[in-house]
Amino acid sequence: MKIADVSIRRPVFAVMLIGALVGLGLVSIPRLGIDLWPRVEFPLVTVQTVLPGAAPETVEREVTQILEESINTIEGIRLLRSASSDSLSLIFVEFELEYDVQQKVQEVRDRVDAVRGDLPDDIDPPIVDRFDPDAQPILSVMLAGPYSIRAITELADKRIKPRLERIPGVGSVTILGGRPREVRVWVDPVRLSGYGLSVDDVLAAVRSEHAELPGGRIETGRAEYAVKTQGRLTHVADFAEITVAERGGRVIHLGDVASVEDGLADERTLSRLNGRRGVALMVRRQSGENTVLVADAVKQEIARMRADLPEGYEMVVALDGSSAAPSTTSPSPWAGARCWPRRSCCCSCAARARPPSWPWRSRRRSWPASPASTPSASPSTP
Repeated sequence: MKIADVSIRRPVFAVMLIGALVGLGLVSIPRLGIDLWPRVEFPLVTVQTVLPGAAPETVEREVTQILEESINTIEGIRLLRSASSDSLSLIFVEFELEYDVQQKVQEVRDRVDAVRGDLPDDIDPPIVDRFDPDAQPILSVMLAGPYSIRAITELADKRIKPRLERIPGVGSVTILGGRPREVRVWVDPVRLSGYGLSVDDVLAAVRSEHAELPGGRIETGRAEYAVKTQGRLTHVADFAEITVAERGGRVIHLGDVASVEDGLADERTLSRLNGRRGVALMVRRQSGENTVLVADAVKQEIARMRADLPEGYEMVVALDGSSAAPSTTSPSPWAGARCWPRRSCCCSCAARARPPSWPWRSRRRSWPASPASTPSASPSTP
């Protein structure tokens, strides 16, 4: 009743107070961020381990079971499930909502480190991370042209990717469908056995010769210089001259037991733009950044980069995850011209929006595709 009494006794003060609140709201509405889902932290932790060349049964026996037995002792686990495939082990640990996900991530990491010695020696270090909805790509930029996949990959990796990563709010840019340059060494088993050597001898020779090692320091009266050995090879032909071993006074080079090829990396993913071979750049935002603002900044940079592309190249935004946020938000009449310029549906569509699915299902959520392009990327197991 005090508010009503004050408003009746002091009408001018009440009008000024309400006017100040309305003015503050008008100023704040255009500055509100837009996103598809509210910011939440799912209590889900993932453990990814790669065992190169191992069959699913071997991965299950040598990696997954050992990690599961160690992780299962952590308090507060609601669901523990795993998936073992060719060369890859994935473990999903879901905790109860009342636990701090950051603390549980550290506990899972400690359990994994405790059994690190029981895992095979040739595995990649296990990656322990929490599920982050912000890690989903917000844009997919397709690059295609009448050139080789090697040339397209080099253009995307050396020119386009660095410019996109410098945009404020962009967390990372991942290339799908590319095949970067790779020096391949094809060992001849007949010649290798004829010299009494093994593949391990070849690996040890390449690792020792193709490396830059610290050479110490040179100290003078007034300065100190760091010494570095220039051991990395710069030409493909130099690999054939690597010394593998010495037998009977004869030096055996790598070219005597193997052939060196200036080739491409294995094809693990594939991307096409309107039937033409290309690469896809998956743009992810930084955690907590506004999806629409980051996507708009990326699109503006793409428009500037199109003018600098060589002749014949085509670069388009194939998948746009930010377009769903304005269409499912009820805008105000003051902010519609600035924040929702691409609104194409009524305000009631927000009530019909589909609720978010479980975290592991949201990774397979289909992004709205542009009708002008239909890329396809099929990542396989590393």
